Amino acid sequence: MRRSPLAARRLERSIHRRRARVGDITVCTRVEASNSLQALRLLMLGMVVLMGGYYAWHSRIPRKPCIAQLAELAAAKQTYALEHGLQVGDRIVIRDLLDARFKDVPHCPAGGAYVVGVVGELPTCSILTHQLPVR
Repeated sequence: MRRSPLAARRLERSIHRRRARVGDITVCTRVEASNSLQALRLLMLGMVVLMGGYYAWHSRIPRKPCIAQLAELAAAKQTYALEHGLQVGDRIVIRDLLDARFKDVPHCPAGGAYVVGVVGELPTCSILTHQLPVR
């Protein structure tokens, strides 16, 4: 593959040869990391850090409404268990809680799924950061 004269000059500028004399042996080293490549690496690193911060911030936005719905589910679950005489360890399905409190099946604003679980445990969301604090 033939290079244009401009590309050949750029390549020559980016490749520096250093010679060091060690005893009777001449050692040639090639340094290919030019300033523009280092700047590009720093720019990419900055983008990774910023994007990670953005996604961490963005994933926290729907957390509070989710936890509020989990608290409502916990209260509805406790009420349902008392009204129907359920014991600790009895399973409750989310459809059992559909009444005046929930007109439709509640869902996590971030796209997670709720699991009501058994009597005596707190309901959970499939997103690990969306959990009710243990009392």
